[in-house]
Amino acid sequence: MIDRTVGYRVMSFLDAFSGYHQIWMAKEDEEKIAFITDYDTYYYKVMPFGHKNAGATYQRMIDAVFKNQRGRNLEAYIDDILVKSKTLTEHLGDLRETLDTLRRYNLKLNPAKCTFGAVSGKFLEYLVSVREIEANPNKISAIQSMPSPKTAKEIQKLAGRINSLGKFISKAGDRCSSFFRCLCNNKKGQWDGECEAAFIKLKKYLTSAPVLVAPKEGSILSLYLGVSNTAVSVVLLDNEKEVQHPIFYTSHILLDTESRYPTLEKLALAFLMTARKLRPYFKSHTIQVVTDQPLLKIWHTPKVSGRLLKWSVKLGEYDIRFIPRTTIKAQALADFIAKFSMTEPPPTKTLADLWSLHVDGASGSQSQGAGILLTSPMGATLHQAVTLQFKATNNQAEYEALIAGLNFALSMAIKRIQVFSDSLLVVNQVNQTFETKDEVLKKYLKLARSLISLFENFSLTHIPREESQVADRLAKEGHPDLHRTQVFERPSFECTEVSSEKQPPCRMDEILNYLKSGTQPNNRRET
Repeated sequence: MIDRTVGYRVMSFLDAFSGYHQIWMAKEDEEKIAFITDYDTYYYKVMPFGHKNAGATYQRMIDAVFKNQRGRNLEAYIDDILVKSKTLTEHLGDLRETLDTLRRYNLKLNPAKCTFGAVSGKFLEYLVSVREIEANPNKISAIQSMPSPKTAKEIQKLAGRINSLGKFISKAGDRCSSFFRCLCNNKKGQWDGECEAAFIKLKKYLTSAPVLVAPKEGSILSLYLGVSNTAVSVVLLDNEKEVQHPIFYTSHILLDTESRYPTLEKLALAFLMTARKLRPYFKSHTIQVVTDQPLLKIWHTPKVSGRLLKWSVKLGEYDIRFIPRTTIKAQALADFIAKFSMTEPPPTKTLADLWSLHVDGASGSQSQGAGILLTSPMGATLHQAVTLQFKATNNQAEYEALIAGLNFALSMAIKRIQVFSDSLLVVNQVNQTFETKDEVLKKYLKLARSLISLFENFSLTHIPREESQVADRLAKEGHPDLHRTQVFERPSFECTEVSSEKQPPCRMDEILNYLKSGTQPNNRRET
């Protein structure tokens, strides 16, 4: 509704008199809302304030009264009415039409709260004008003039004021996470030095809060994602005339379980929550996600996580595109783009698009399995565990880990990869340094080499066990998320067949190309 007020040069702001009292109660319902005083029992003849459905009833009345004007030359929410026009001449006619409608239904206005013929003004706690949407100065000054909170109640009041300005605050979750931590049970509202520093920075930021714009119909909107250890943040942008203007900022403070998600899943979570909150934008515009992370490949890889598959289904109804991040064109974005904080040190990178894969197998009396740790060129990690339900030696388990890791990488269309394993035997057999004599290991080696041939760049390096602790833990203990645990009932070479024959073109090829790389057919109808 606020976006629909942008682009109009002349506006009048009207306020209904006495609000709910302008709706008369039905005669048979008057006694149902009776109340007792010290002197007598009374009942309302008009709809009183305080009833649960009073607001919804009043809004239905407003919608019915202005059904021919809403969206065309008028916007109304409860008792706030905005008449909008392109020119002053049109505005006089629109205002006459509105007043005639009010007179017809016997609705009255409060002249003390009405403003006529303005170029800008406050509507629903926002400052709207012909080109932009600004935060309410009164709300900003309420925070800037507020002293440092001392009690939990005062911190809650500050949190409420910040929430009302949330769409204007870049990375609000990161800026205000210390305030919300103060309200946890262990701190009980204790205001410390970290909170005071964050409060001062917030006041400084609000002195120049960004101005938002409303997108034009049919325009392509850009979406930037940011992630930290405590919160995920998103900014939606309009690319009018190749200049980026913010439309909406949103942020989400991570719960304890969400904070343990891999970085890519945190980004996917931010994307999903934004789609839920900004559904009207997603339904009416093409959303262009600008990121340097392989979200598109992760999105269409069911093996990664069950929750990712569920999220991708929910987002399937929207028109979403993924493009790599390039030069930042808006000053508002310079403060937004967050650095990725990793809990595990990223491996040494030799190529810009080189992925890293750590694999480890374990075979013992208690458990048999394999662990996989896949790391993107930017340092984001993906975990997967494999449970072996057949009897296997330790060397066979190491091969199962290698083959499962290679299949995992190929399912994400990865072409350049460096693999690390703590099994000296497997590394040297694959690198043709050792001769393979065991018949079972020969079958494993044949399958591994057939998978390796599908990569453009591949290397396998031996590392000490101490440098593969994550994969080793996954192999021995499995993954707490069962959706990221595969179960093998038979050896891989018995259920996997790799064919090098070139298959004839198929109508599914275009669908597979889109799922892997986002490439769409040239024919728009086929798309």
